[in-house]
Amino acid sequence: EVYKTLLNMQSTSDSLRHLVGIMNLPTDLKQRAIASANRRAHTKELREYLVKQYPEKTSGLMDMEPIVFSNVHFAYELEYGREASLLTRKNSHEGLDRKIEIMQGSMVCVVGPRSEGKATLLKILGGVIIPPDSGIFIPAHLRILHVAAEPYFYKDSMYKNLTFGLHPDSPGASKERVKAICISLGVNEYALRYLEEPTVGDSDDGGEKWSLVLSLTDRHLLNLARAFVFDPEVLVLHKPTMPFDERVSSQVLKVMREFVTDRGLHWDSEQKTLRRPRTLIMSSAKIQGVLAADRILRVTKAGGVEELQQSKGDVGTDSFSTRPLR
Repeated sequence: EVYKTLLNMQSTSDSLRHLVGIMNLPTDLKQRAIASANRRAHTKELREYLVKQYPEKTSGLMDMEPIVFSNVHFAYELEYGREASLLTRKNSHEGLDRKIEIMQGSMVCVVGPRSEGKATLLKILGGVIIPPDSGIFIPAHLRILHVAAEPYFYKDSMYKNLTFGLHPDSPGASKERVKAICISLGVNEYALRYLEEPTVGDSDDGGEKWSLVLSLTDRHLLNLARAFVFDPEVLVLHKPTMPFDERVSSQVLKVMREFVTDRGLHWDSEQKTLRRPRTLIMSSAKIQGVLAADRILRVTKAGGVEELQQSKGDVGTDSFSTRPLR
């Protein structure tokens, strides 16, 4: 009996060691607390400035607070030194600080050469990376959602997956709204049937089930649907049209535009003016994404973050034909 107990203990030792290791990993709570405090302080200062600038305005001042890129910089820590990913110090041509303001309610496309910092910029915007001073400011009252390029589904029903983060009784989590958003994106009827399924049980394959029964296109569309169901004020997307053909990409971009224009998807249109503006920031390697955007930001290690004007070109190459705004 003792020997059997020892064998049972030995069989769980690896799992226990792994669990203890995970529970003792370093956290970034301190950095996040500092970043949150700085963000709130900056938001308060900006709000006080706007009140003085527009004394006659009684509402809507918070919607006038911009998202700001000012001398964006970041460096990854490596084992043998540091590698600068984003470097925007000063405009070398004019000797002036570079500052870009994005007003709420805009659709922004981030482009640039491969491995030059696009994903890093979006991770900073989405709060995945918290540098001490990135040079990026987003008003504190805005909810931000970061959506990675690869879809992930956890062990539960598809409806629970798509309403993750919402209270079950929230109007935004209604099955009718969730289904309407999926239909708008072009999710096929076969995949829509899973919205009617009950909660996944312990005997199911869990999150792995969805990668088996859903096509690649539907997995990516449902990943986007979950973001639109959550309905943040600032939505950050990594290459949202990358897995799709031209037809599906056009439909997805149309829905993105509706998200920005209508201040959310499938809400009461008469309540539109009562909702906060929606801002969408995405990266894209397709010309469709660039042409659909209101503003275009180019990211390079040498030039940092700069705003571009639209013109015809190949956004997937270093020769992307745009010129900086001065």
